[in-house]
Amino acid sequence: MAASNSASRRAFSTGLIFLIATVLLMFANGRFPLGVCALLGPLFLIYFTRCGKGLARMALAYVGLSFAFGFQFYRMTPFRDIAYWIFSAAFGLTLLFPYAADRYLGKRWRGLSKSLVFPLALVTSEYLVSFGPFGTWGSNAYSQYEHLALLQLLSVTGLYGITFLIGWFAAVGAALWEAGFAVRNVQREVVAFGVCIVGVLLYVDIRMEMFPPRSPTVRVACITRPDERRFPNPPSADLNRRVMMGEPLTDAETAQLHQRSSDIADFLLGRADLEAQAGAKVITFGEFNFPVLKQYETDLISQARELALRRNIYIALPMAIF
Repeated sequence: MAASNSASRRAFSTGLIFLIATVLLMFANGRFPLGVCALLGPLFLIYFTRCGKGLARMALAYVGLSFAFGFQFYRMTPFRDIAYWIFSAAFGLTLLFPYAADRYLGKRWRGLSKSLVFPLALVTSEYLVSFGPFGTWGSNAYSQYEHLALLQLLSVTGLYGITFLIGWFAAVGAALWEAGFAVRNVQREVVAFGVCIVGVLLYVDIRMEMFPPRSPTVRVACITRPDERRFPNPPSADLNRRVMMGEPLTDAETAQLHQRSSDIADFLLGRADLEAQAGAKVITFGEFNFPVLKQYETDLISQARELALRRNIYIALPMAIF
């Protein structure tokens, strides 16, 4: 009876750790990114995947990662309905790779070298994915966009330095957890990670305090398109799919899409005009903020060019051309 109760408690504890990891990862990137979740989510999942039966836990981790990814980026991709979840499941394989590397390759090492397996695999996975059609989209580094001091590391390592630190924090935290939070048992890992963080912070302080910008500066504005529901005539899911696939459209559908694109362009360029009057000399927008059918691309460029010439400004025009 005692053995049965102990097994039940372990199963409950394991399930709870997996659930916490999945929930944290749901808010680690995408629509609702919280920097702390991006740090703690991998930590909990590493601890979960390192114990117990490997294949069973890897399968659960894959499901959790795919679901969390699907939640993070819901309606942020051109895919809809079942196609979106197939896409999330495919992306989940790239997300699982660092955990599999940590579980199976990490067994060959101990101490400091073991703690580096996960962050290196995480960087490798993101780097390889960046050669695909989505580039660095979905990188863990984007989760830290609010931590301006940490972002100074971008000037040296690019996104991958921040991704590495996120992964290393998770690996060292999991090692500390496994050691019963006895720092002396994982001293090398903790000290090495601490020295690295201190070095990053010193670099930030030196860079900001001793090398401030001395050249003339200009005012820059970045404008993001508001909620899609602000604009009338939203296309149906079927029309969206046919536009994405390049299938033929009726004249009425073309007119509907053109009118909606014009409304969006008028709104965004109107905001740009206000920023220009307030003193902005360089104005840009969120990526793909200007959807436009190919036959109307020149008209949109001309509209933006006229504003740029009239206000004597530079405009970056990120279009999504169909």
